[in-house]
Amino acid sequence: MIVRLERRSAAAERERVEKILAHVARCRITLTYVVKRLFFPAYEFPDHDEALRLAKAALDALVVEGRLERVRGESEFAGHAYLAPGHRINEEADLARLWFCYMNRVRRHLATYPEVCPLFEAEQLKAPYHNYSHCIADLPGGPVLLRLYLCLAEKKHAREQLASHIGQKAKCFRHWIDAGCYGVAVLVHSEQKRKEIEQMLSRSHGGKAPLNQQARFVVEVVPTLDTFSKAIKHHVSEVWK
Repeated sequence: MIVRLERRSAAAERERVEKILAHVARCRITLTYVVKRLFFPAYEFPDHDEALRLAKAALDALVVEGRLERVRGESEFAGHAYLAPGHRINEEADLARLWFCYMNRVRRHLATYPEVCPLFEAEQLKAPYHNYSHCIADLPGGPVLLRLYLCLAEKKHAREQLASHIGQKAKCFRHWIDAGCYGVAVLVHSEQKRKEIEQMLSRSHGGKAPLNQQARFVVEVVPTLDTFSKAIKHHVSEVWK
């Protein structure tokens, strides 16, 4: 009996490790907090600190094996971040994408480029640039393909960029947009910017309907490297489960 339990435990641990590696292969980067949430969930590991320790131990073991790499630096973000070997990190963009998909209350599924391309090809559309990120989100009405847009521009330029993007896509697959199956996730770095973008999306411009009546938009706050520590504390107290 004991031997069977040990074998079952070892098999479960190997499966967990393979899932962690598959997750990092998809996202190219992860955090101890993301791994804890996905693979050491609270219903199995109710002790937050112990779950975090196990997540870090699993990731560190993969670094020792050469299957993952650490992020260089002394920041708190660097202390929690792990990379797929060879990934050229863009810290702000990688953090924004990872946080939006896996650290907010609503989880999304980050789509890989090979997964996205056939969706466009099926509509006889040119595939997006390989550095454009997309995710699948379960929203009211069903799954939605969201283009991830980290908004660093001022409000005026942000509107121009979003209007241009929706205008280009509307010519190609209006039925996706009308059905609510395609939209844009606008990621911002502050509550003030979120309110500004939401107001901008709801206002008509140049005699045209507001952008949020032309397509589906999701606007959410994601942390910067400077606000990472504060965001983690909020996640632990309000989101982790």
